[in-house]
Amino acid sequence: MVFQIVDDVLDIVATDEQLGKPAGHDLEEGVYTLPVLLTLAESSAESRELFDLLGSPLTGSERVKALKIVRGSGGLAGAIESARNYAAIAEAECDRLPASEATDALRRAPRALLESLVDF
Repeated sequence: MVFQIVDDVLDIVATDEQLGKPAGHDLEEGVYTLPVLLTLAESSAESRELFDLLGSPLTGSERVKALKIVRGSGGLAGAIESARNYAAIAEAECDRLPASEATDALRRAPRALLESLVDF
C-alpha cells in the first residue's frame, strides 16, 4: 500500500522529466488516486472545480489545471499521512517475523519509499 500511495503522490508532484511520463497521467487516464479522492472530499470551490473537470476526458490544459488544484489542496498531505500510517503498520508486522536480513530489509522498505518524497 505504501508503494502505491507514494507512486500516486509522485504522479501529482513530480515533473514529466522526473517521472518519464506526463505528470498527472493517472488523472488523464481517468484513474482517481488517493490524493485526488481526498481533494474531492474537501468542501471547497477548488474541489468542486476538480469534480467538474474530472467528468470527462482531460485535455492537456485541463490536466495542468487539475494537477494545480490537487497540489494546492490537503489531499497530498492526507495521502502522505496515510502512507506513513501504512509504513508504521508494516514495520510493526515485521516484529512478528523471525530476525533476519530479509526481515530487516522488509522493515526498511516502507521508510525508503517515503524518503523518495522528501525532495517534493
